[in-house]
Amino acid sequence: MLLKYKKFCLLIVTLLLPWQVNADKIHDPTKPQLKSLTSQTVSKTNTITGQVEKVSMPAMTLQGIMDRRDTKIAIISDQIYAKGDKINGYIISQINHDNVVLVNSETQRRLYIYE
Repeated sequence: MLLKYKKFCLLIVTLLLPWQVNADKIHDPTKPQLKSLTSQTVSKTNTITGQVEKVSMPAMTLQGIMDRRDTKIAIISDQIYAKGDKINGYIISQINHDNVVLVNSETQRRLYIYE
């Protein structure tokens, strides 16, 4: 009787094992889809000539903002940043409740959550 019980348990474990392996592949529906992180084309006005130029810039995606005690933290392209940190030639000047302001010597850029 005990031998039949052990065989039955082994059979159940063998049948349920593939279910456990597939559980690791479940997609999180709340995780935002990342856009291409290579580059994006943006319009930039040349201050000398006044002409609008198309410039290729590294793409950055603001995925979330956390308020930890007195410091706000931004999650940009799967990395964590705080005010004053540098990212792709920009310095984070502000972290607001739904956007982040990036500045460099030429431009100011604002990233919005899930833009």
